[in-house]
Amino acid sequence: MSSVFSHRSSECFFWDWRLGTGDRQQITPLALAAAAWYKILGLDVDSGSWPVKRISRAAERYSNAFFQAVKSAELLDGVEEDFKLLSRLIEEDSELKVVLSNPLISRQDLESFLVAFGEKLKLQDLTIIFLRLLARRRRTTVLKDIIYHFRQLLQQDRNQFSVGIQTHTPISKSQLEKIKMVLGDRTKQDIIVDVTVDPSILGGIVLRYGSHKLDFSLKSKLSDLKHELERLS
Repeated sequence: MSSVFSHRSSECFFWDWRLGTGDRQQITPLALAAAAWYKILGLDVDSGSWPVKRISRAAERYSNAFFQAVKSAELLDGVEEDFKLLSRLIEEDSELKVVLSNPLISRQDLESFLVAFGEKLKLQDLTIIFLRLLARRRRTTVLKDIIYHFRQLLQQDRNQFSVGIQTHTPISKSQLEKIKMVLGDRTKQDIIVDVTVDPSILGGIVLRYGSHKLDFSLKSKLSDLKHELERLS
């Protein structure tokens, strides 16, 4: 059955997410969040396989350079808000995704669109300049990865660890504090936890870190079971 609890694969790094063993240097911080959650609730699961987030070298290079420019200009907070907005729009707007990845759109037209787009959204001037650069160099296809890496750099600069937790029912304040405590002890960072309640997941939890998503919901398990039964029938 295909799921986050899939059999061990040579393409993945592994970690015992009971917080006992493993090389945490090669595991995304989301693994720590999952381990913390299950440890707090007293649950136990078998070791799973954890795919490592990989971004292109181009995205990393552009993100590093832009981060340094933004930090020097003391505009980190403003650009952070710009990137939050852009990230959400990229996820929600299919037409925007097409524009950013369509090789048939000329560089000039793409640049003009992004300038007008940025001005309409009232983005920082520096953000608009950066978008223009990406258009000229045909790098808008990796904008999502650039934003992801920029956020990682920002969290490192602020010594922060941010994780989103989606649950079927509200979690208690004491559970939330325990999550922060466990993660804080493990990461030695300032912990930011964003909790949302979604009854549609039926049970369990969904964990998010950056562009990572680990779905431990009952809804996902039932879907996996359905697909497996269909495959066997």
